[in-house]
Amino acid sequence: MGVLISNKMKQSINFDVIETTSIIKRINKQHYYLPMSPQKTQQYRYDIQMWNRIVFHSQEENAHLKIRLAELSTFINNNKDIELLEFHQNNLIKIDSILKIFINEAYQYQTLIEQADTLCVSETVASLDAQHEKLSKEIESIESIFNKNKFQFANFISQMVSKDVSIN
Repeated sequence: MGVLISNKMKQSINFDVIETTSIIKRINKQHYYLPMSPQKTQQYRYDIQMWNRIVFHSQEENAHLKIRLAELSTFINNNKDIELLEFHQNNLIKIDSILKIFINEAYQYQTLIEQADTLCVSETVASLDAQHEKLSKEIESIESIFNKNKFQFANFISQMVSKDVSIN
């Protein structure tokens, strides 16, 4: 016992299949709205404030190290020590550059976080999460690099002082 289906019914069934497929494709293209929780948004803001304090401290300390480097440079007179002095000067300049790049990235991220209530598309939230993790790792790396250079510089000054270089 077969079922007889008219051409009109076949077209209707095909249309329904096409329409259903089309709806599924449209749903897959649409974004799902999952707003970022207020607690998460606030935690991200706290982290940004912490990063700003770290960067500010690093910039201040780097400025003091440059002043110390300038004081030291007036007393160095041999080529090897001048090369070491230039090495440390270049490191301090690199740290300034790294801090400026981070400040720019953090500012752009902060702007997005401030709009987090209006940007509640799940893809945007996932992107903010990924960017937050990236910036967290960057500031950790920056702190590590800065502290390493700072202590290398302190050792350099100690070596210069032990050579009886007249340093104030």
